Amino acid sequence: MGDRTDKTANTEIEVEQKFVLANSGDVSSIEQKLVSLGFKRNGPEVTFTDWYFDLPAPVWALTLRDCWLRYREYTSGDQTSGVWQLKRGKNKEKSRATVYEEIEGSNAITVALSMLGAEENIESSTATGSAADDSNTEDDTFEFGEIPSLPSGCSLVPFARFETTRSGWTCSRGDESTFQGLSVDLDGTDFGFMVGEVEALVQHENDIPGAQKQIEDLTKIIISPCDIDKPAIGKLETYLIQRRPDHFEALVEAGLMKALTN
Repeated sequence: MGDRTDKTANTEIEVEQKFVLANSGDVSSIEQKLVSLGFKRNGPEVTFTDWYFDLPAPVWALTLRDCWLRYREYTSGDQTSGVWQLKRGKNKEKSRATVYEEIEGSNAITVALSMLGAEENIESSTATGSAADDSNTEDDTFEFGEIPSLPSGCSLVPFARFETTRSGWTCSRGDESTFQGLSVDLDGTDFGFMVGEVEALVQHENDIPGAQKQIEDLTKIIISPCDIDKPAIGKLETYLIQRRPDHFEALVEAGLMKALTN
């Protein structure tokens, strides 16, 4: 594979709300509404691969703290580039929108490793040894692609890998628009799941409530009324339900994901 590159480190607060995409008809309808509201497509659809990392089962020291370390990888020809990202959950007011601090670049790895205590690393080493013959261990299902490299001696392993094709949209009407600063992503994955997301990036915590209100107002316009109250789950959550049910159940018990309902 080609050379990997890493973007400059950066930290922002990400406010986002997911919404249901049942089929391609939903995508077409939403895109038409976005155009009418002054949004423009960011360019052609892009495809990228996300690798998610944590300590081996059953430790999961990062994700059980609502911290998500991933490597987002883009490939063009024989050139591969990407960026490390760490998303850390933040306390928020009552809202359907979630709030994360997002750290990009090599600093994402540094911060993630700083969160792992010596005791957790010992536990992960024990877990890795005891699971050596288990066909569901984290690192045996990724026969496609080169696993992104981490510092020598690091105990983190990939627990998820999937490809996303994204249609991205940004409000382009300027400061007078109610939705200035918002972006919308319409995603489809290589395991057949679709989901939409409205996102705002803010620099200060006191900007969070305003961003949440903007996001909620936009989703009420672009989403079909019959879908407004439907719970939307994310790509990674769906992946875990399908392929890592033990990890998903641990996150449900920690209050970080919702249990499935009939």
